[in-house]
Amino acid sequence: PDLVVEAVAQIRNRAERIRARPPVCQHRPCVGLLVALRIAEEQHERRHEGSEVINPSNFADLSLTYAFNNRYSMALVVPWVAHDRSQVVRATDRTILRPFHTQASGLGAVGLMGYGWLGDPATHRRGNVLLGFGIEAPTGDKDVRDTFLAYDTATRSIVQQRRTVDQSIQPGDGGWAVVFDVYAQTALTKNISAFLNGSYAVTPEEKSGVATFRSSPFESIMSISDSYMARAGFDVSFGAARPVSLSL
Repeated sequence: PDLVVEAVAQIRNRAERIRARPPVCQHRPCVGLLVALRIAEEQHERRHEGSEVINPSNFADLSLTYAFNNRYSMALVVPWVAHDRSQVVRATDRTILRPFHTQASGLGAVGLMGYGWLGDPATHRRGNVLLGFGIEAPTGDKDVRDTFLAYDTATRSIVQQRRTVDQSIQPGDGGWAVVFDVYAQTALTKNISAFLNGSYAVTPEEKSGVATFRSSPFESIMSISDSYMARAGFDVSFGAARPVSLSL
């Protein structure tokens, strides 16, 4: 069994979840803990104003892995996502009238990945490189709708409108993707190893055809963008019979 617990602060789905399996879990059952941190620019003025947008996101992945041998394997990842987005409704003079939330949940982009070690793991125990290649299908809903609050200038009151939620919380983007993945690790001690991990998803399409309901003509249709992820850290394993792995 392979249990991975993730704490993710609003990262692109495909960039974070399509990743190589840590080397400490390649040939034995283990429990893994991954903590992903994001350092981003904080808009202090929006926080003081009360208009800060917060997107809590939850991910649950079903991963099926088949190992052809100790060097090559394939993995099918079926993700389920649930997002929430906080927003505010403003009057014509930009005064904040009331906060509200929109939600979106459902099946994400299903991915099929193939992995191969450059060196034979049996003889490259102190260091190795794992390459991954695969595809992601547009199985996630790209046009989830929810109830928004808006200011009606005619009646000077807050009304409800049913429309598409923000792209940042859509379960899918409506496009296919080709995913490239690399994972390099080297042993520092018996129980500690350092790793570098990178992933890039190439999307041949540019737009999903879903309206954003934004006023700018350059933002009227949702885009289908490439995404990437880079991570470096350490794997620490504990125990021998039933090892536990901590990745930071």
